[in-house]
Amino acid sequence: MNRRQIIKLALGLLIANSALPSLAISTLNVLENQSEVTWSGSKGIKALGTHTGTVAVKDGKVIVNDLGEIAKAEIEIDMSQIDNHDLSGEWKEKLLTHLRSPDFFDVEKHASAKFQSKKVIKLTGNRYKLIGDMTIKGIKREAVIIGEYSADKDHNFKGNMSFDRTDYNIKFGSGQFFTNLGDKMIHDEVKLAFNIKAE
Repeated sequence: MNRRQIIKLALGLLIANSALPSLAISTLNVLENQSEVTWSGSKGIKALGTHTGTVAVKDGKVIVNDLGEIAKAEIEIDMSQIDNHDLSGEWKEKLLTHLRSPDFFDVEKHASAKFQSKKVIKLTGNRYKLIGDMTIKGIKREAVIIGEYSADKDHNFKGNMSFDRTDYNIKFGSGQFFTNLGDKMIHDEVKLAFNIKAE
């Protein structure tokens, strides 16, 4: 192949590549007042000792390409706004006070938790696997959220994840670190369910 042929081939590739459609991206802002994160945790016998509640969504963004697919996502959670749904009165306030204390989320020092995606995998249909970093109490650990994203009428993502609280130095009542706890043992797994709307 002579020099003229090489130049011609290079120009042809340049023109062909410039004709390919680029995947434009759109940044959507999470609607805090229309989004929520639900949590659940348990102690002793799980069937009898499960607590559930919500934490407020503080901020977030969802980036999608022109195919309507999630390219990146991040969400910030206001840990000072943690709430409980299965207790009432004095018992509810005791639980919430304890969850906000240094024994658990220490919200006075660490008011926010955050998830930031590093890799997004599109599964079948509208299902996605978001692999990223979850930061709680200033400690960052890898986390995975699996859920469904809909952009038909509004931009809505519903997903689930779980994490081991001891990975974030939340060891109170953990069977990994304390013995003879009996029904006072608090299980290490915490489950989160995301219902996120953006525009």
